[in-house]
Amino acid sequence: MAEMRNDREVYNVLNNVIRDALDATAGYVLGVIESYVMKDVYGSGNIPHMYQRTNEFFNSWVKEIESSNRLDEVVATIFSDIDLMHYDPSNHIHGSYLSGDFREHMAEVIEEGLGYKYFPQTRKDGTQNPAGKPRRFFSHTINELNKSGQLKKIFEMEMKARGINIMRKNDVISSSFNLL
Repeated sequence: MAEMRNDREVYNVLNNVIRDALDATAGYVLGVIESYVMKDVYGSGNIPHMYQRTNEFFNSWVKEIESSNRLDEVVATIFSDIDLMHYDPSNHIHGSYLSGDFREHMAEVIEEGLGYKYFPQTRKDGTQNPAGKPRRFFSHTINELNKSGQLKKIFEMEMKARGINIMRKNDVISSSFNLL
């Protein structure tokens, strides 16, 4: 059992537990995003003709967990780190000489189907360029996480695994804990 002598020590212990649970929850969310990137972006018949696929967009998704002692909060951020993708305009990787570097806009371009702004709508062989078609990997992720309060359930499960039970009674949240 953890011994805590003052409010600051209680905060520090609980903050670390919450941080660990949030980190694990963010890892779960990251896995859901990656599964939809694989399915909706790299799957769905989208075979590139102008460039060699690098999978860097898939590998660019990362999570960061930040704690603020001043604000007494823990924040998880999941994002596409553009520094993990390279720009090669001569091979149409994450942009071209015509469009410029659009790594910063990749997620939006893919999600909303805005590739027509950067690439021709029709390929040389006459087929439709899928870059102009929305591939809703992020919307699908959000929908899955919102389904039946799944995200909340994952976080509560992660807290319970760390000795803190979150209970609800008439929409009032309380908790009991047994820190090992």
